[in-house]
Amino acid sequence: SFALFWGYEKYSESLLGRFVSRINEDTRSSVENDFLNDMNFNDWTFGKGVNGTYKLNETDFLYDNEDNLLTERNIIESGYQNLFLHGGAIYFIIYFIIIIIAIYKGFFKSKNIYGKPFAFFILLFVLESYPAGILTFNMRFFLLWICIFACWDNLYLKKTDYLTKSQEDAIS
Repeated sequence: SFALFWGYEKYSESLLGRFVSRINEDTRSSVENDFLNDMNFNDWTFGKGVNGTYKLNETDFLYDNEDNLLTERNIIESGYQNLFLHGGAIYFIIYFIIIIIAIYKGFFKSKNIYGKPFAFFILLFVLESYPAGILTFNMRFFLLWICIFACWDNLYLKKTDYLTKSQEDAIS
C-alpha cells in the first residue's frame, strides 16, 4: 500500500492530471441546451429526419476531419434524445411500445429460461439509453433485435426447457 501511495503521489499529475481536472467538469449541459433550444413542436412530433441536425449556440463549435468549422450536429449522445431528433415522438412511441411489449413477454409470458435474460438485456439497453446508448448498427444493436424478436415470438416463448416423451425417445 505504501508503494501504491508513493507511486500515486509521484506520478498522479503526469498520468492522471487531465482526467482528474476534468472529472467534475460539466460538458453536457450546453449540448442539451442547444438541442432543446433548436427543437420546435413539429420537430418534437415528427423529428428532423435521418440526417436531422441541431444548431450549436452555447457549445463550442466543432471541427470535422478536414478542419472545417461545424455549426450543427447530427447526433446527441443521449439515446432517447437522439430518437426524438431523428424521428420525433411518433418514432419514440413506436420504439418504446415494441420494447415494453418485448420486456413484458420475456419476463412474464416465457416458459423457458432464455426469455428472462433476453428481457433483462432489453431492459438494460433501455436504462442505458438515458446517459448513452446511441442507436448505431453494431453487434450490440444486432443482439438487441435478436432479443426483441425472441421475446415477441409466441412459439418460442411457449417452448419449455424440458423434453417431451417423443423427443426423449428420438434421442435414445
